[in-house]
Amino acid sequence: MEGTSARERGSAALGAGWLLVVGLFASSGAAQPAQESEEQKKNIARGYVISGDEAFEQGDMARALDRYERAERLIPAPTVRLRIARVLAKQGKLVEARVKYKAAATADVASDAPDVFFKAVVEAQKELAALEPRIPSVQIDAPSGAGGATIDKTILEDSALGAPIPVNPGPHTIELPCCGIQTTSPKEGERVRLTFTVRPTEAPASSAAGPSVRLIAGLSTLGVGVVSLGVGFVGVGMVQAANSDPTFEKARSLYGVQDNVCDLAAGSEPLVPGVNREGVLDACNRGDTGRLLQLVFFPVAGLVTGVGIYLLATSGRGDKKPASSRVEVLPTVGKGYGGLLVQGSF
Repeated sequence: MEGTSARERGSAALGAGWLLVVGLFASSGAAQPAQESEEQKKNIARGYVISGDEAFEQGDMARALDRYERAERLIPAPTVRLRIARVLAKQGKLVEARVKYKAAATADVASDAPDVFFKAVVEAQKELAALEPRIPSVQIDAPSGAGGATIDKTILEDSALGAPIPVNPGPHTIELPCCGIQTTSPKEGERVRLTFTVRPTEAPASSAAGPSVRLIAGLSTLGVGVVSLGVGFVGVGMVQAANSDPTFEKARSLYGVQDNVCDLAAGSEPLVPGVNREGVLDACNRGDTGRLLQLVFFPVAGLVTGVGIYLLATSGRGDKKPASSRVEVLPTVGKGYGGLLVQGSF
């Protein structure tokens, strides 16, 4: 069949690499038969790895990474993580590759695991050692007490200042609130050192915007908030339409509740007879687009609406606004969340 011939072509093209794929799903002779759901998960992951190997051989690193990461979410084996690390290194993402190499190199492999698991751990250790000297770094020398530094808009811990910070090769922008902005483009293995000094204090603004400007800005911002809210509800409608799509509902009825029909349709394994792969993928794509619209535009609607309400509420204060009064919108990232932080002084 079509899926079988693709698997045979992957085996002939990849040679030894196919052995690693087989090892990913091998089990000892004394093991009990896996449950049906576990076998199905392994079959799906096998299809992702084979597809990723084919993409890697063709030089399509983006597709290879996508397939390997899908397989890792199902079976987080060192053989898969080693593949991900190699793709990231090919893409120039050396810092991210090091993380995956370490995960593969330090994997806790059971004594009865397939030999390819142990081989993957050893190869990951060797390739990690070769990767380390290739990773460039940036050292930020700042005045005492300086803080709030960012590199490519990512907030750095104050303790990172004065020490080498691993970065990927290519352009980077470093900013310190006290000292301004500098850019650098380190090459592989290069160690860059940037020195920041306190910039001169800027003269305060003579006056703030008048009430008419605030009124216009507030109304305009509220308009943007309404439009963003509408786009978010469009996303809600797209998700609901995708979930009620007859082709998608039929596919869900033919699989178990624990199965991800979208992942199954995106894989290379044959589907249950009666399932329209193209129709399912179309419904999944529409649903994903709808969810993306919700994730983007609902927060935007809330943010700009709040700013618009503030501008309208302060539009009658006249021109005696202190120069120190301001509103700042800053990106923020924490454990398990990300978003925008609005702060101000009035």
